[in-house]
Amino acid sequence: MEYQEWKAKYYTGNEAYFKNYYEIFREGNTRECVYFILDVDGKVRYVGSTSNMYAREIEHINGFSSIQLTEEKWNENKLDHFVVSYNDEINKDERMLMEYYLIEKYKDNNLLNGTAPYKKRFEYIEQPRKTELEDMAEALIFNIYKRH
Repeated sequence: MEYQEWKAKYYTGNEAYFKNYYEIFREGNTRECVYFILDVDGKVRYVGSTSNMYAREIEHINGFSSIQLTEEKWNENKLDHFVVSYNDEINKDERMLMEYYLIEKYKDNNLLNGTAPYKKRFEYIEQPRKTELEDMAEALIFNIYKRH
């Protein structure tokens, strides 16, 4: 079903319900995290970060992310699963700095997302904090991501 057809059939007339549903959904699924997509050999093939892992996974598996990860591309790259590490003590920019640090670390893995851009974005973060965040990135504990 195309979006316009869905909107006409389900959304129109139920706007208040959907607004409330998605507000509750966002609140319940918002946590800063760094995640990897691993291949069947356990090799890191994608490094990402988000504040809503559930929504991000849906974007990836439906081809709506920057890497356009369709089922065909998933199989072609022998991808296997997501792993995630949540951290409630960091903000968005700190999470992204950790992501870019890990992209640089795993760049020789033929990552689907290439290299780490936007270094200027983090210039305001003091060097001691950058070092702390890099140490945190090295110590992340990842769990297999499963939807709840």
